[in-house]
Amino acid sequence: MKSLKLRRLRNRKSHRVSCLILFFAVILVSGFIVNLSLRHKKKAPESQPTIVQVQDSTNVIAPNSPVKTAPALSDSVVRKAPDPARIKKARMITKGDYLLIEKSRHLLHHYRDGVLMTSYSVALGKNPNDKTKVGDNATPEGHFEVNYIKDSSAWEHDFGDGKGLVKDAYGPFFIALYTGAKGSFSGKTWRGIGIHGTHKPSSIGSNESEGCIRLHNAELLELKAAIEGKGNVPVDIIK
Repeated sequence: MKSLKLRRLRNRKSHRVSCLILFFAVILVSGFIVNLSLRHKKKAPESQPTIVQVQDSTNVIAPNSPVKTAPALSDSVVRKAPDPARIKKARMITKGDYLLIEKSRHLLHHYRDGVLMTSYSVALGKNPNDKTKVGDNATPEGHFEVNYIKDSSAWEHDFGDGKGLVKDAYGPFFIALYTGAKGSFSGKTWRGIGIHGTHKPSSIGSNESEGCIRLHNAELLELKAAIEGKGNVPVDIIK
């Protein structure tokens, strides 16, 4: 009887030990599985992209809104040229003195503080188009300004008509214009362009110059007196 009881006692102890071993084994395996799962989550990429505030030329995309990639635009669309009818208009400055030359009408208008003071008939370049190259006999178009006024009474010029040098070709004064690329409609800088008198009054009102703006000598003196000392008076030359 003692031997039987002893064996039963030993079996119970062995069963308890087996249960404990199994219990700890389950805990270890569970911990290992959990650890693997956490490592996998850390390495996995984010499922949702980070949304930032993006601004384009027309719209603002709010945070948390879906961001779409805009379709590629052709170069002709991206670099669409501005409307020439919009950029080639007179500025019509309303403060101080301002000169506006209308090539199509052969007129030079003098404004002061937005009020028309006087209009003069002028002669312009033989080529009625906008100036594109040196020597094309065209009057440049653009938004320019007076650079300086110089006595030209002693200047001579050969017009290439076989008559040689002509005295008083520029009249009493030469109102030089700054016709730089920034204001020129052609995007180019032109030199030697100005408003001056003439030895040939009959040319006024026509296209006969090499690119400058001619006035009757008496009217040139009147204009000079009106703008002299006023600094860089703006001058617009339009079609």
